[in-house]
Amino acid sequence: EIKMDEDEQTAQDYSIVISNPPPDATDPDEWKRFFDTNFGPGVHVTCCTVGKDNNRLVRALVRRREILLKLKWALPPGASLSASSLDSVAVALEPESSMFDKLKAMVFPD
Repeated sequence: EIKMDEDEQTAQDYSIVISNPPPDATDPDEWKRFFDTNFGPGVHVTCCTVGKDNNRLVRALVRRREILLKLKWALPPGASLSASSLDSVAVALEPESSMFDKLKAMVFPD
């Protein structure tokens, strides 16, 4: 049985991955026309993008999502985590640094 988290929808819920497309198939408009015309009247393509060799981007997006989930779990119940509150939430959750930690951060920045 497959369970869905209805409260959290992601691009993966609505994405199609094409394996081994032709090397010259990089035009999103051409892909959109292909899907619109080949998959029946009930199919609607809102947006189509083409990503090639984007492993670094995908890894960065996964890492971002992991960080946002950690922040969400650290918040008190009912607290909001939005783009506008992200900075203040991160500051509030950051542990107090010791003098040694502050000096180390100045000498060895991330």
